[in-house]
Amino acid sequence: MKKKYNIKSSTIRTWEDKYDLLVLPRDQENHRYLTNDDVDNILQIKQYRDEGHSIPTIKQLLEEEKGSRKVSKSDNESNNPAPILESKDQLGTFLSTKLNEIAKANQTFTRELLEKKDQPLLRRSQTRSN
Repeated sequence: MKKKYNIKSSTIRTWEDKYDLLVLPRDQENHRYLTNDDVDNILQIKQYRDEGHSIPTIKQLLEEEKGSRKVSKSDNESNNPAPILESKDQLGTFLSTKLNEIAKANQTFTRELLEKKDQPLLRRSQTRSN
């Protein structure tokens, strides 16, 4: 984080341990690791600090953002509920179905892309033959 975003690890520890602005996951050896969401949260906190917001204000802003994300996430979940898979066989069938859907979509996309790629060549060859 220091090299890429100019945020010291000690600052991140302070935000996590002292101010409870972050809850970072840890591996089996108790080392912190960052998910993409964690990086986004850290960058958001840095932006708020750079704008001059106090820690209590930042905490409130983050909680408000978290609440609005939960609402939009639950809206999406109600539109596309996740299937309940009770066995490995069901999981295998589900994944197989999804992979087939992806493969078909990829074939369609590739076919359309190739058709678009070939169209200018046909036009050029028709122009040259005239």
